[in-house]
Amino acid sequence: MSHASGIPVAKSLDVSFGEAREAGNVRFIKVQIVNDEMVQTAAVNVQGNAEEDFPKLQDHLQRDMPCYLLYRLDSKNDHGYEWLLISFVPDGSPVKSRMLYASSHALLKRELGLTYFSDEIHGSEASDITWELYQQHDRKKGVSDAPLTQSEVSRNAAATMEIDMGHTREYVHSVLFPMSMDAVSALKNLANNNVVQLHVDSEKETIELLSAFSAGSVQAVADKLPTDNPCFVFFEYEHEHQGETVRPIVFIYSCPQSAKVKAKMLHSTVKSAAIEAAGGQGVKVEKKIEVSEQSDLNESDLLLELHPPTREVEVKGNFNRPSRPGRGRPRMTRRR
Repeated sequence: MSHASGIPVAKSLDVSFGEAREAGNVRFIKVQIVNDEMVQTAAVNVQGNAEEDFPKLQDHLQRDMPCYLLYRLDSKNDHGYEWLLISFVPDGSPVKSRMLYASSHALLKRELGLTYFSDEIHGSEASDITWELYQQHDRKKGVSDAPLTQSEVSRNAAATMEIDMGHTREYVHSVLFPMSMDAVSALKNLANNNVVQLHVDSEKETIELLSAFSAGSVQAVADKLPTDNPCFVFFEYEHEHQGETVRPIVFIYSCPQSAKVKAKMLHSTVKSAAIEAAGGQGVKVEKKIEVSEQSDLNESDLLLELHPPTREVEVKGNFNRPSRPGRGRPRMTRRR
């Protein structure tokens, strides 16, 4: 199961962020993981407005070094100035670093205080971190801020869901739910571990890796379906069909009846985005099925879904010309 990395926020960073909030004169703080701690490595004071100061971030982005940037906006809420969390994870950085930063940003927000951050954006190249792209992201997100009914939330989220494959497809995003690099890596490795389970983390608003493993049978996949939470499963099902070995990829949306309503709605909304994101990693789904309990997933039913029986066409005798009107047998009409 994919968890937060456990990299703590250094006390000095906690203190400096608190001082920056109170003083209001710091435009942004650069944070990096050093010696297994998240620490401040740079800070820049306010010089112009938020848009004018945004280009200064470029001086602190390195092509091979991930970082976080805590950017102070000019808008305020009940807690003072609002902050934007920027996660910069360049494609050229080491895989271990990318995974570490991808799994630590939620903890960073929690440790510093979720209420201070109004939004977050992600980038893999310096060109991703611009005021214009942030504004586009903010406009797309805006509709979700209004109070909506449950059906409206589901409908609007589905309507605004988009996939941006980025530059190298190392980090896949949807507007509302980025896919973690652990999940992306597991999907790329589906040929080795033929089962990948994903789930939506409602707190982090991300698609996370639940597990990846090899299964020799459909039953082995069914046995590992969560019984109380929804999940997405990508299963490369190797089997024999008409004398040949075939390996179709099956997408299984597991939604237990006992799962919470919010989790059901969230996973139902995100499942199409998950399939599209997987397609960007070369995982082409051939069949989609939904189950509500482990017993719903079995080999016989899955084979019928993949290879439905063909109807045999009855071979009739000689063609009989239809009778002329009025010459045929009388039709039976049932009277009620």
